[in-house]
Amino acid sequence: MNPNYKRSARKALETVIDYDLYTTRPDPLTVLEKLKNVLLLPYKAETMTGSGVIIAGNNQDAFTLVNWKNGKLQYIVIYNQATPPAQLSFALSRELGHIILEHDGTSPEAVWDAEANCFANHFLCPFPMAKEIRINFRPKHSSLLWDLKNIHVFDSIENLKLFVAKE
Repeated sequence: MNPNYKRSARKALETVIDYDLYTTRPDPLTVLEKLKNVLLLPYKAETMTGSGVIIAGNNQDAFTLVNWKNGKLQYIVIYNQATPPAQLSFALSRELGHIILEHDGTSPEAVWDAEANCFANHFLCPFPMAKEIRINFRPKHSSLLWDLKNIHVFDSIENLKLFVAKE
């Protein structure tokens, strides 16, 4: 099974439009807070303990637990508020992607991770914005939008244009 990048990109743009986020920088937390089947659990520590379980690690900026209740998917998104804002924005966008794409754990993990990452890239810089700055926006071009050493999202089209021009 291969990732469905076109569906992921389309769903990201639909989410931006549905939540009227195309005039500002899309905020995944705003959308997650509005979803009825999502419970958000923030924490601010390097580790979180409870009932003998430790949730920690290098890449635990955010993750989602999936639960079926009364035949419907429910999600619990746990995220570390101590994560730098841009890094957290991408992590929450990725988790939002899992939810919007209705990932339920039945597909191979690599497939739904690739789809969720594609969703996050397109959610944070929707195709119309990318088209405006003349980028052929596909998952392989995500490095144009992210400085992976410093992990930040560009706050304006002007700053993104300057970065792309340097590349």
